[in-house]
Amino acid sequence: MGERAEFIASFPGTQSAISFHGSGGMRIQLDIPENQIGEAAKLLMWREQLLNIVVSPIPKEQDNVDDSVIWDMVGGFELLEGGR
Repeated sequence: MGERAEFIASFPGTQSAISFHGSGGMRIQLDIPENQIGEAAKLLMWREQLLNIVVSPIPKEQDNVDDSVIWDMVGGFELLEGGR
């Protein structure tokens, strides 16, 4: 696979973030911070295609998230003015 999109996201704080369908399928919703939208927008080009999805959590103690974003496993993202 040559093309890919990689960005950080969280589940919104709503009960419907992960929903199951009676036909056996599943739907997920993601909150994507503003500084990740450029990468996530690549998904728009692939709306008519099947996607191979690989998800991995970011450990809380690992600080590889942009300084303007605080990762909160329960509440999603909080954007800060001017970083930390």
